[in-house]
Amino acid sequence: LAFSLTLDSVEITSLDFVAPDEEVFDYWTDGINALLGNKMTSKEADNDLETLLSMEIKIRLLDAEGVEIPHHPPEVPEEPRNYDFNF
Repeated sequence: LAFSLTLDSVEITSLDFVAPDEEVFDYWTDGINALLGNKMTSKEADNDLETLLSMEIKIRLLDAEGVEIPHHPPEVPEEPRNYDFNF
């Protein structure tokens, strides 16, 4: 899977992209479409949207089952004194 971007105002007239698989191709084209303000039309974008909508429905159902969902996010904790984490 491949696509090219044509450029108007530089010495290089086009940039050619060859994706190793369909998923990467979808990510690249969706990213370019998002940067240009266009709709993302790939199968991956549809899958991501479906996942988000499914999660939203599940969260709303939790509220219906009596689980209280806060209206405001929790406070961000203070930064640690140092970042020398040893595991």
